[in-house]
Amino acid sequence: MPAPRSKGKEQATVNVRVLDNIDEFLALEPQYNALLKSSGSDHVQCTFEWLSLWFKHFGKDARLHALVAEENGKVCGVAPLMLHARPAVYKGLVKLRALSFIGYGFTDHSDFLVSPAGSGASREQLVHAMLDHVFQCRGVWDEILLTQLADSSPNFASVRTETERVGYDVKAETLIACPYLEMAGDFEAYFNGLGKNLKHDVAKKSRRLAEQGLEPDFEVVTRVDDSLLLELQELNRRRFEAAGHRSFFLREDRFAFLRELAGVFTRRQWWLLFLFRVKGRLVAYRLCFAYNGTVYDWNTSYDLEYFQYSLGKILLKPVLQYCFGKGYREFDFMAGDEDYKLKWTDRVRTNYRVTVRRRNLKTGLVKSYSSLKKAIGEKTS
Repeated sequence: MPAPRSKGKEQATVNVRVLDNIDEFLALEPQYNALLKSSGSDHVQCTFEWLSLWFKHFGKDARLHALVAEENGKVCGVAPLMLHARPAVYKGLVKLRALSFIGYGFTDHSDFLVSPAGSGASREQLVHAMLDHVFQCRGVWDEILLTQLADSSPNFASVRTETERVGYDVKAETLIACPYLEMAGDFEAYFNGLGKNLKHDVAKKSRRLAEQGLEPDFEVVTRVDDSLLLELQELNRRRFEAAGHRSFFLREDRFAFLRELAGVFTRRQWWLLFLFRVKGRLVAYRLCFAYNGTVYDWNTSYDLEYFQYSLGKILLKPVLQYCFGKGYREFDFMAGDEDYKLKWTDRVRTNYRVTVRRRNLKTGLVKSYSSLKKAIGEKTS
């Protein structure tokens, strides 16, 4: 469908089509991958591998609604979206038809993929074309819910502008902070520049482990088999039984996703797992992805028997030393501004949630319900 144009580059004609069939989406892989590399949004959780596996394992109650923007038959934009029912009022009495990024729920980073290179259309025009198509198809959704869109995205400003439409309730709000470390120079210079308290604590806890004969062996794993995943699962199970700590590894559907992801990412050489073992026993790990010069720190856990030694903190030192040594350009701590992350870096990106709601009976009920909850909360606080 031809889309109305924003200003500039008037000669470009952008057509947008919807992929609502998974086989059509899977067939897009070669063009998708080429687009991703030149999009400026080349994040591991925007890869075709991540999104297609996510939809396979968690998209059973969703409907694919991916948008493809083309100019003269060339793919120059993709919006990896899906339609799903989102419970929005007490115990799901009212559900909104939400249009969200594939990965909604536990993906740390989402984005539109746009590449104006070799196109007559600008980035802004391509984002406009896809979002204009969304608004033209407003009969299929009650709300647009774009989560985990980073303020560092090259599309962020355009998404904010293009979702401000008359006649809709629009809100952009801070969702979560995402610390990251640029790994320029050598590790020793970086580590020596960190705070004295952090360096002292890492040295003290490491020394205590050695004095107790518990000095951990550091291991780097790039090929993951099922037995190792089960070992990670077991460590998380022990932690849950001891302290009720919830884990990705302990939900059957998410563990099945992780198993398949491990196979795909291992073949792509994107898997990077750091282990601490004491006398052969796994006591801590950091599960990372290595992609396009960045190490993504996705999941971590430790044995609570070693709580007093701050294993997660002391494991980060050899992890970062390894990453510096291998020439990675960035270490992404991913979503969450926990205090321990900010001891290692002062750089932070911010992820946003952009919400656009139609004005209809359902969204009116949701708005009234939210206002009532807020009023009751203020009276009881």
